[in-house]
Amino acid sequence: QQELDILGQKIPLPPGAVEVEKSMSRGSNARIVIYNIDEPPALVVEYYRQFFSNNQFMVIGGQDAGGYNVSVKKDKVMFTLRISPSGQNSLLQFIW
Repeated sequence: QQELDILGQKIPLPPGAVEVEKSMSRGSNARIVIYNIDEPPALVVEYYRQFFSNNQFMVIGGQDAGGYNVSVKKDKVMFTLRISPSGQNSLLQFIW
């Protein structure tokens, strides 16, 4: 099981996730990591909904016109998760 470490908080990645970009945002200290997943967005959204619910994460936001866009918090760790379509696949973007 692949995981992404966000400030000490381990976030699992769906099977088949391939990192496509890792960067620092210009003008801020925001870190951005993007993965491509060979699954439709609906399945990836459900994967994270279950994970966040089962692990007591606070989630603000949800579905919007561009996909799934939420702010997530647990303890002192907070990040943004965006899931959007990319052809038949999904792009998964973590920002913190």
